[in-house]
Amino acid sequence: MKKSNVLWGALVLFLFTSCASAPAGESQQLVLHWDSPPSDTATFHLTGGALGAAKVDGVASVGPDNGTWTVTLTRLEWFNNWPNGWTQATFLLDGAGVLRESGGGWTLKMDRSPSLDVPESATIRYFDTYVRDAKGLAEFSHRWQRIQAVCGDLPANWPPLGPNHKALEQYLFPEIYGYDIETSRGQSLVPVVGIEWDTQYTQGHFSEKLRVLRNSGTLYRDYQESSGLWYLQIAWSRVWEPGKETPVGIGK
Repeated sequence: MKKSNVLWGALVLFLFTSCASAPAGESQQLVLHWDSPPSDTATFHLTGGALGAAKVDGVASVGPDNGTWTVTLTRLEWFNNWPNGWTQATFLLDGAGVLRESGGGWTLKMDRSPSLDVPESATIRYFDTYVRDAKGLAEFSHRWQRIQAVCGDLPANWPPLGPNHKALEQYLFPEIYGYDIETSRGQSLVPVVGIEWDTQYTQGHFSEKLRVLRNSGTLYRDYQESSGLWYLQIAWSRVWEPGKETPVGIGK
């Protein structure tokens, strides 16, 4: 218990120093929030950085080395608003790693990356209609599978998040967000609900299994209603790369 008290004192000190010196603007750093004052075992959640609006829950226990915690990531909670409703979903996680003091701050080093494959629950609101329970989970799961398929179909080494939102939007839906300077509009157009989808562009940039989904506007609706999921999927493996030491701040 003495070791825990020393570590807790260090965490409190880091909390005040990090708040005082935090840079202005949106930080890309992960932030760890203790759910209660940590003892030998404690629960926490992570926010910030590439997680966007998502929250990752976990359990921590005092590690074998001074100034370390052994952590297990257990659940991700995700919420997204859009003009006509919102979506809320949870995923079960299975990641594990070590939280360590490092140069006056903290780092998280993953031994096992958490997979983000199967949603546990989901609720979707469309205007005044709520889609819950098995139906909500099924509808969300189908959307998640489509997003995973498109993100897996992107060019290799796609840029990370942050200032590259426009680049992703232009690549996925140039009809809406504008073609980049190296791409011109095709001549084969299919109108769907007021949007003329460039089937020539689709054929040149998307695998065959995704072309009907894009030309029908399904993928655009997925993006309109759940844009955060696309960025989360792209960033996920980079955030939890095994062996990588990720800076972590301590939040309130």
